[in-house]
Amino acid sequence: MNPHFLFNALNSIQQMILANEDIVATKYLSRFSKLLRAILIHSDKETITLKEELEILNLYIELESIRFKESFHYKVEVDEDIETDEVKIPTLLIQPFVENAIWHGLMHKEGQRELTVSFTEEDEFIKCVIEDNGVGRQQAAAMKIAAGNEKNHTSKGIGVSRERLKAMRTTDGREGDIKIIDLVDASGKANGTRVEINFPIQN
Repeated sequence: MNPHFLFNALNSIQQMILANEDIVATKYLSRFSKLLRAILIHSDKETITLKEELEILNLYIELESIRFKESFHYKVEVDEDIETDEVKIPTLLIQPFVENAIWHGLMHKEGQRELTVSFTEEDEFIKCVIEDNGVGRQQAAAMKIAAGNEKNHTSKGIGVSRERLKAMRTTDGREGDIKIIDLVDASGKANGTRVEINFPIQN
């Protein structure tokens, strides 16, 4: 998890208190403490159940939604046939992609902002799709450079995630993988990003 998130979260709590938004600050602090507890409990594990990952993911997205004044809409959908308390996936592998979608895709976009995270089961794989309707990777990269932040940890993070997925295989030896798709509208203009992560099912 990005260390900046922890700093920004604490700073947000401080700003809420200074603005006399005590109820919102209390709600935020409660969820923030739950998220930190979950991360500390699971951070030293190679894998966790999908149910545990979903708990962390929902807490994280809710915190970002509160911090950004509910300026984006989101939904997390899970196929009802998936046994979330049985399926195991690499710990905290999904959250960085969701963080990237929010910080670099949605927060630079004007108008309606949408984030969807979905989980389906397909042929011995759990497919996680993270889709946003943000500014797209090219514009996000250009804005990073303009802001003087040319260090790109994203590609390294993707490489590490791919290596972690390679350690997991289906019963017939197929590896997990990650696909990143640039979305465009009817006129060819950037219209967000779609990340597809395929986890070999491991019970």
